[in-house]
Amino acid sequence: MIARGDVAPNRDGAEPLSVGRNFTKARVSAVDWRGAPAVVKSVEHQPAWLRWAAGTRALDREERAYRLLAGVRGVPSLLERPDRWSLVLQRVAGRRLDEHPRHSLPPALFDALARVLRDAHERGVAHGDLHRKDVIVDAQGRPWVLDWATSLVRRGSAGVVRGMLYRRWIEVDERAVEKLRRRYALAAGPGADQLPPAWALHRWIWRMKRLSAEYSEKDRLGAAGARQEEFRASNRSRLWGRMRLAAMYTLAGVLVAMARPTPFWLAAGLVFLVPGEALRWWAAGHLLKSKELVTSGPYAYTQNPLYLGRLLILTGLALMCRTPAGLNWIALGLGLAGFFGYYLPRKLRVEGARLESRHGERWRAYGAGVPILFPAWRRFPGAESGPWSWARMVRNREYLMVLGLAAIVWFLYSRLPG
Repeated sequence: MIARGDVAPNRDGAEPLSVGRNFTKARVSAVDWRGAPAVVKSVEHQPAWLRWAAGTRALDREERAYRLLAGVRGVPSLLERPDRWSLVLQRVAGRRLDEHPRHSLPPALFDALARVLRDAHERGVAHGDLHRKDVIVDAQGRPWVLDWATSLVRRGSAGVVRGMLYRRWIEVDERAVEKLRRRYALAAGPGADQLPPAWALHRWIWRMKRLSAEYSEKDRLGAAGARQEEFRASNRSRLWGRMRLAAMYTLAGVLVAMARPTPFWLAAGLVFLVPGEALRWWAAGHLLKSKELVTSGPYAYTQNPLYLGRLLILTGLALMCRTPAGLNWIALGLGLAGFFGYYLPRKLRVEGARLESRHGERWRAYGAGVPILFPAWRRFPGAESGPWSWARMVRNREYLMVLGLAAIVWFLYSRLPG
């Protein structure tokens, strides 16, 4: 990274071009740089923890991409890296692709866009997240590709993993061009359906983006007053819930990949993991989410058997995945801190209020008579006696957890020494 403190763009009267959807996104402003029009992309507004954890890293990645792409026609020039928090780039006059009507642009524009990306690939840079807001069409009808913060750089001979990722990023770029062609070109192109299927990771990211966009639309169109606020709370909860699960599964995958198991620690982990999953299996056969107040099965002893099972599984995995430098213990400590410090209190606050509003006095009696997490010895007197249901377990998809844990145990067992 090249950052100089003695050079800074003149930000007086800077015109905001993009403030991002939320505080995690960089902000882009039109500025005057040494008497020439430019744009400054900055993460200075982000909270300090986010700037250091992600903001500056994204700018470092983007700076590296722009330097490798210097001279490529259709890619703005990097003018300066004045500090750690910002980039100064050539300002391109024109209109973004999403500002054009559908099926209004000549097909040659998209041939030129494909050439820009091919030239970038030859320089060893793949964009990886090209969409209609990343392309500007200038007055001469030429495309310019912006925002290389998600790019992947091929380094030397790369290596197996990076080489595979780089090829996937190229496929994503090719699909993106054809999707834009199909949306905005006067004549239909070959279509993205003729390209290889998108990589699973990118499909998941696109689904998350669409989910976020759908939630924003619901917020906009939702009922007024309390109904609208309920929409927002529900949407945010679902989105953050999926993100938390993704982070948890990623951490578990890293621990399993790094694990150096021994027979003792594998057995110690199973002492927690097996009862934890058995409890979840039992609970999943009784739970009907958002439909009724369940008090049968394990819910007669604890309000949150699924969360207790998850806590036991987390502990078991940390014991089984013995890693160098004790990373498994660090992960366990962070997991417990997050669970008891944030996850469980938030769940009690949000879900408790929702259940009380739906079930009233029945929920208040249940909440007062049944422990929040660790089970009571005696069954709740008002508990129902409904049977365990295979259909409910399948609906709650607990079988996927069983298959995943079985695969992890088999993998760790295969790595035992001797």
